[in-house]
Amino acid sequence: MRLMDFISRENVAPDIKARNKEELLTELVGMLHTCGKIGDPAPLVKSLLEREKIMTTGIGRGIAVPHAVSPEVKDQSIILGRIPEGAEYESLDRAPVYFVFLLVGPPEEASIHLKTLARISRLIQHTNFVESIKKAVTAEDILKILAEEDGKHAG
Repeated sequence: MRLMDFISRENVAPDIKARNKEELLTELVGMLHTCGKIGDPAPLVKSLLEREKIMTTGIGRGIAVPHAVSPEVKDQSIILGRIPEGAEYESLDRAPVYFVFLLVGPPEEASIHLKTLARISRLIQHTNFVESIKKAVTAEDILKILAEEDGKHAG
């Protein structure tokens, strides 16, 4: 399984203007709606925000990995978002978030969802990858960096 199996060009936002967690999640979920992966985006945004109340998915080093399994979602999907100015996210290290991996999937794919989340978690442990992806400017740059790193650690 590769992360690139769940990402396409339309799932990458290289220039998000959101300034806080709620705006950011709303914008990213809106992309899922635009891509036809969900109907009404409101329930998924609510689910993600409820998940954030339990514990932040802002893991530090400028990265957040919000995730949810939801009946609103048609297919396992990853949305990538780059926030050049950073967004307040209540991260573990209290620093702004500059890059987001939004992972969502339907309940019947919960095991794939967990495997994908684990794969993202392993990938973002690589400091060079994190620094490169946060500096990428275009969607094509982001996809290239992710594809290269994803290929190195496929398994």
